[in-house]
Amino acid sequence: MILPYLRACLLPLPLLVLAAPLAAQQREEVKPEATTEGDDTAVEFFTGAEFQEIELNDGRKVEKFSIPVAAQVIAGRVRVTAQVPYMRVKAPGDVVVPSGPLGLPILVDPAGPPEVSTREGIGDVRVDAAYQLPIQGVNASLSGGVKLPTASTDKGLGTGKTDYRVGADLSKTVGAVTPFAGVSYTKVGDPAEYDLEDTLAGHAGAAVRLGRSASAHLG
Repeated sequence: MILPYLRACLLPLPLLVLAAPLAAQQREEVKPEATTEGDDTAVEFFTGAEFQEIELNDGRKVEKFSIPVAAQVIAGRVRVTAQVPYMRVKAPGDVVVPSGPLGLPILVDPAGPPEVSTREGIGDVRVDAAYQLPIQGVNASLSGGVKLPTASTDKGLGTGKTDYRVGADLSKTVGAVTPFAGVSYTKVGDPAEYDLEDTLAGHAGAAVRLGRSASAHLG
């Protein structure tokens, strides 16, 4: 089942970017609105770091640190991104912390021990594709993606099932700041141990460019 929570605090660290900024997990990367049909194909690699602290409704806390590593191919208006995070989680043993927006949902494993433990390992692989719409002045895109169950279920780092997502994103760069917003629908896998529901979610925030190869994201 999904365990309710009272507070989720996301503290993004400055990103160390090799070729492009990395948005928060499960968000589309914010790109300038300059892609055209005639652009050559480009390949980019980037990474970042993210820390999350989540307080459950029973007062227990979950701490999650992740380092996603991603590769991106851009061909004209089409962008395909694949990423996999390395995760370190400190949480009660009966809490499962799968990859996803802000690391949620938080799930309860009836067979897991309640004692707090620290576990780490590879998270779920995500593959996303987006098409930039030919709209002048803004960066608007339609997207879809799949989450592949590569994270360890024994360590409580994933559900062991495949998820699918479709969405739409909108952003506009003004100087060094890029406000962004979007909506997505996720068809989640259905593990036998949990009662999960499909989700409709929205997000909004801003990306601030710190230099030629670094940026910070708030949202």
